[in-house]
Amino acid sequence: MLVSECQEKAINQPQPTNAAETYEHYFVPAMFLPWATLLLGHAALRSGERVLDVACGTGIVAHQAAPLVGTGGQVVALDMNPAKLAVARTLSAPPGAAVQGTPVFSWFSSLSSFRGPNAWAPVGKTYEK
Repeated sequence: MLVSECQEKAINQPQPTNAAETYEHYFVPAMFLPWATLLLGHAALRSGERVLDVACGTGIVAHQAAPLVGTGGQVVALDMNPAKLAVARTLSAPPGAAVQGTPVFSWFSSLSSFRGPNAWAPVGKTYEK
């Protein structure tokens, strides 16, 4: 039986070892990446803006938003699932989303651990004090 190059690549690729890795490996590319692309297209983020991603999961929206706000912007991602945040932290910063190697995004596991500024621009709407 012949094994295609694509099948061999899939066989040799490290497999997820927990639910959060499985979520990132299978669900994000199939379901959440297309949705994040549409969401951020509607949000029309600009350089220098700040984004708050609530219930970020493994961070697909945060990672996609970071290059849009650039090195002068900031993305803060919140999720109550420490395993999903652990996966998010292992992902490389997208191009244009780092200042001298420091990502423009931060990961928090609860609102109580997040002490952000008074005014934030969540994806889709702008709120002011």
